[in-house]
Amino acid sequence: MEKIKSISETLKSFFELLKTALIPILFGVILVYPAHIKTILKESGINKISGMGVEINVNELEKDQNKTAEVANNIQKSQQKIDSMALKLKSIALTSKDTIVIKKVQDLQKEITGIKSDFKKVDSSLKKTMITQEQTLEDLTGKTVDNFSGWIFIGKATKRGGEWDKKGRLTIDKIPISSLENGNQTVNIIDDVYLRSGSLDVTGFYSNLPVKKALKKGTTVTSKKVGYTNSIGGGVFVWIYINE
Repeated sequence: MEKIKSISETLKSFFELLKTALIPILFGVILVYPAHIKTILKESGINKISGMGVEINVNELEKDQNKTAEVANNIQKSQQKIDSMALKLKSIALTSKDTIVIKKVQDLQKEITGIKSDFKKVDSSLKKTMITQEQTLEDLTGKTVDNFSGWIFIGKATKRGGEWDKKGRLTIDKIPISSLENGNQTVNIIDDVYLRSGSLDVTGFYSNLPVKKALKKGTTVTSKKVGYTNSIGGGVFVWIYINE
């Protein structure tokens, strides 16, 4: 009975998680794909359009940048919760002999797959939005946005200092991890990626650091040092501290 109760509580918590996870997804979709032109203009800081030109509120544009970064942080937190729950459901499916419970778990696992797909789409759009917002500010003000130093995720490896995971996808041109560990390595970004900065929390996960900006594909940066975090599914996630 205790085991059934535990399974029931896990499933219940999953449903609660689904509700909270969908909130940042919807927020992200609304932010990235506004429904009406007027909303787009207003949220972009364009207060007035006339035959003589456009009046633009730069402060509003900067606020929108911060808002996008906040959504990106919320998406990341929800992704972590979904991944954690997916592992719990997998454990239940492997250990339970109750056909009803197994069927329910399988249905939920399908839901998770769909949610993860939505996360990826929104996350990709958020990165592009942040890049566009920064470029717009530069074009409008004529001032280059301050460069940042921080951490970016670059891929998954078999172990610390080991080989790249053959199934993993890299965000930089493939170079040996040993070269990165030597420091001062020039790398080329091949996929839009978040730049995060701040102090690590007790978990030591770089993914918990606040998003500061997004770096677009084709950006060249200098890697100063390498950081690792363990992957629940085996291997390690690889991060590099860079100067743009």
